[in-house]
Amino acid sequence: MARLGDSTVAETTLGRYAEVFDELRLVVRAEDEALAELSAPYATIIKTEQAHLGMGHSLAAGFEKLPWQWAFVGLLDMPFVKVATLKRLRQHAALTQYPIIRPRLQPSKDGFVTTPAPHGHPIGFHSSLFDAVAEARGDAGARDLLKSQRDRIENVQVADAGVIKDIDHPSDLAGI
Repeated sequence: MARLGDSTVAETTLGRYAEVFDELRLVVRAEDEALAELSAPYATIIKTEQAHLGMGHSLAAGFEKLPWQWAFVGLLDMPFVKVATLKRLRQHAALTQYPIIRPRLQPSKDGFVTTPAPHGHPIGFHSSLFDAVAEARGDAGARDLLKSQRDRIENVQVADAGVIKDIDHPSDLAGI
């Protein structure tokens, strides 16, 4: 809900995703009325009483009865992912044989090399894995699924640091 320019972090994030994806789902805690109201123009709001139990429960709620071919899990506190990156990931999903894709930040042009290059969000899941994602529980989210499927993940190289930059505290917005 923190301010980011003329809107909030949530509105900025949802606005970028809404430019690329036909439909969005946002999972919120049942008591997050203000966030649900703010986000309703962008997404179908799914309220869950289980969110306090961890990211896995929120994922499960979001993946319930999902009719899509692909679903991308993005985080509301990551407003800096570029629209071009989201478009690239969506297009890549239509072409890949892998059931999971995720962006991986490529080394910068100034020669700085991060080994291994960090991967980020959003992570795309093919419908063949929706039931497995919906079984996620606890704080691990989809981490256990990603570990068990590591040979079935395609990392898509991107030059967008927004895929790894999140806002944990309003102070993270200082100087932006």
